[in-house]
Amino acid sequence: MASLTGFTPKIVKEPLPKEVAFFIKQFKGHTTFIGQTKLGIFTNYPGSLEDRYKELKTLNDLGHSIYMTVNETSPSGRKMEDLESIRAIYADDDTPRALPHKFPLEPSIIIRTSGSIGEYKHQYYWLTSTPDYETWELVMEGIIKVYEMDPGAKDLARILRVPGFMNHKYDPPSKCKMLHCSGQQYDWDVILKTFPPVPKEERQATATVQSGGDFNEHAHFQAFLNGDSIAPSMNALISHWGWHYSAENIRKKVEQLFQEVPDEVHAEHKTRYFEARKQIDKFIKSIKTKVTKKKMEESLSNSQAPVTSITPPIPEALDWDWSILKSNAIPEEVIPTALLQAAREVGDWTGVGQDPAILSAVFITSALLSKNILIHEIDDDLTTHCQSGICIVMDTGARKSSIYNQMNKPFFEYEDQIKLEWEEIRHHNSSKHKSWTSQLTKIRKDYDSSTEHTDAEFDFHIEQCAALEKKIDDIQMQEPWLRSSDVTEEKLVRKL
Repeated sequence: MASLTGFTPKIVKEPLPKEVAFFIKQFKGHTTFIGQTKLGIFTNYPGSLEDRYKELKTLNDLGHSIYMTVNETSPSGRKMEDLESIRAIYADDDTPRALPHKFPLEPSIIIRTSGSIGEYKHQYYWLTSTPDYETWELVMEGIIKVYEMDPGAKDLARILRVPGFMNHKYDPPSKCKMLHCSGQQYDWDVILKTFPPVPKEERQATATVQSGGDFNEHAHFQAFLNGDSIAPSMNALISHWGWHYSAENIRKKVEQLFQEVPDEVHAEHKTRYFEARKQIDKFIKSIKTKVTKKKMEESLSNSQAPVTSITPPIPEALDWDWSILKSNAIPEEVIPTALLQAAREVGDWTGVGQDPAILSAVFITSALLSKNILIHEIDDDLTTHCQSGICIVMDTGARKSSIYNQMNKPFFEYEDQIKLEWEEIRHHNSSKHKSWTSQLTKIRKDYDSSTEHTDAEFDFHIEQCAALEKKIDDIQMQEPWLRSSDVTEEKLVRKL
């Protein structure tokens, strides 16, 4: 059994608690379990829970949250391409309630995920099966719309919390508890009759709205203000505003919306308005990402479209003020969306970060008096580091060497700066790395030399090794390298 620290502990499997065993038994086929650190880092743990329980329990005791894939996945991962079969529909209820929500069809399983007396949050499962992935998604859309469930929990590869483990999202933590489990398997026809799927036309209409089409803003205002539809209407309004306003202005409009709610309505739906307010930043971030991606696709489909000048011309001799790169106040509004997105991708691609990439792209555009910006997609192994391999090509008629040199200017200077900083810490880091690696090797060797261990000894060993491994992983041992020549010469210039 592979463990947190990479060694094979000599321990006997710990029996699963009855609650956990009975819950997992309801989900046929392979399940991937997931551990989430306090910093939000997810790690997959494929295999049976019987093999993984001791390890996951130890992680949970250390403050990690534990999740599982709702639908069956292959051992290779938990992405859409790893999906094997549908095992349930579900609803994630973020609205605190004293008792679980009442549905026209009794859930097969009800989980209390967090909260205190009178303020509990729940998850509901209806066990079922269907090969029709598209209709499954439409059913999920319908449940969210009709019952005002969490709109972010509706995808086929969704992970949800496992009962029997602590939920460390809140302080103090609370235990996920299974309140009900009939194990009832519902025919798909029963699911469709009880939870009608959203019509495809309605879904397409929603997509049209999200891309800037006609939108009944007044209707959503009224639904929000009278409490009929709080989180969904707020999300719809944010989705609409995302095409017309900056994130800051959207927040101002949402705040004004909350202020207009009548006192008596707010008092009646106080908890739901409170929960909706907590989702504001998540909704804004989501729609701004979609808007940027959509506009990026539109630019790709019409690469010859003229782009408005983004800034006043920048002098050819530019003394870079590196303090600018530490500021988040770069005026994104003056940069065309396509160029901004491309610059960010180049920044992620090279490891230099988006700010230097944006400044570099702005400099090229101004210095070479660009009139058109052509964006080309590159399919290669770098797509693992960014959503799509993007490269900026300037349609200026300028010499290739000119574009190459201008693009590299900030990259090379930034690279030189961090290399100087690296020299100051290299020797110190090397000594610490060697010392901690030796300690870890000795601890593992001493542990493996013993044939029997108590649970307490195992737990201490896991914590000790994990702490050392984190130190080793966090220390910088490789000389910084931004691959500036790779990204410009091999990707940019070559594309011209």
